[in-house]
Amino acid sequence: MSSLGVPILADDFYPVLTERPLDDFTRPLQLLARALEFSDPITGEQRRFRSRATLRAWIAYSDWARGGPATPRAR
Repeated sequence: MSSLGVPILADDFYPVLTERPLDDFTRPLQLLARALEFSDPITGEQRRFRSRATLRAWIAYSDWARGGPATPRAR
């Protein structure tokens, strides 16, 4: 994703490995699937799940990157 110009915020592995305690959830990975669809392996039925969830908006990447507040952007 980063090579496409849309890096995933809070990715601890790419582009640089970031050491963080396993129980540190202060900066969760900012990746969200809008929908998930697959064939049920037992029944063969097509299954589709949609999410209404949204990601938090940050003031600016630089604020987020240094651990600043997760304040929503003004609209």
